[in-house]
Amino acid sequence: MGRVRNSAPSSARRRRQIWLTAAVIAVVGPGAALSIGAAGWADRAPSAAERKAQVIRDLDQANADQRARAPKMAKGPRPAVADRPAAAPNAWDEGVFDTHEAPIPSGVITVTSMWGQTDGDVYYSVYAGTSGVDPKQGLLVVRTYAVTGEFRGTASYPAPAGTGPLRIVAATGHRLRMTTGAGAALVFDVDTRRFG
Repeated sequence: MGRVRNSAPSSARRRRQIWLTAAVIAVVGPGAALSIGAAGWADRAPSAAERKAQVIRDLDQANADQRARAPKMAKGPRPAVADRPAAAPNAWDEGVFDTHEAPIPSGVITVTSMWGQTDGDVYYSVYAGTSGVDPKQGLLVVRTYAVTGEFRGTASYPAPAGTGPLRIVAATGHRLRMTTGAGAALVFDVDTRRFG
């Protein structure tokens, strides 16, 4: 019959395993077991928040190093700042012009003409044409500026329904005479912002 083997290692085999383990620890060092067990943790990639925090720490340290290396200078009183001279008025286009250009998006208005005039410290520019959405709807856009160039505001005024494109043909003071797409005459008062 077959021979039954004892599963327990023999005493000689046990001594050999103990001696081999002791030799490995003696050669490699007692910290080897700890470092082998911790290797999986040390290889973990940092999270996005940890990377961001590290970048901020690195930048803060670089700034601190730069400030430490910067030459130290005695600071005296600041020199007085001269009064800024008043801004010179811009040279504005004045009168009535046929144009297709305006500082307004084409989706708002399709421009046919414009009128510009300076009155005191305000420059008025009025653009005539049609609505960018409905070409059958006449539209005026009034923009105001300070004569030094600062933008003050804009407003749009739809013409009476069915006028089609508007074209400024003349101006008397702040009253603009226009023609409609159908050839009819129309007046717009810039001061009251009404068609008449």
